[in-house]
Amino acid sequence: MKYLILLIMLYGSAFAQEINKKYSHQDFTNIVMTDADTKELNNTIIRNSCFYQDGVINRHIFPEDMTGVIFEDCNLDNVFVPEGNTIKGGTHKNILIQNDGSDWVLDNAAKPVEPMDKELRQKLGVSIDPKDIPKTKTAAPLVQEKLNAEITK
Repeated sequence: MKYLILLIMLYGSAFAQEINKKYSHQDFTNIVMTDADTKELNNTIIRNSCFYQDGVINRHIFPEDMTGVIFEDCNLDNVFVPEGNTIKGGTHKNILIQNDGSDWVLDNAAKPVEPMDKELRQKLGVSIDPKDIPKTKTAAPLVQEKLNAEITK
């Protein structure tokens, strides 16, 4: 019985991953780290960090050979995460500003699906239908124009 317990402890510790202190609880917004040392990343847990990339979807910011990383409660919006890594919680969407001046969540085909400010738009009576996004850029974001009109009433 004591050998069984020892065996379980050995195998359990072999698969246990450490919290990556260097990359956890940090803000890496718009930072590309393809040159990062994979030895520092592989088989670790990265918690509560922001890797958001502005204006580019599916951006390759990590080394392609990175593997075994568990991202817990991280912002990975607009980030490509190589195969062999895991995302638990957090957010991992593609988001781009559309011609109406608002950030929209995109589907897998990079088509707008839903505005990030959906609730505000609904309160202000601004469309949340992607078909209503103007064909050309508006001078000012539609939601901002509506908010300004509400304030000046």
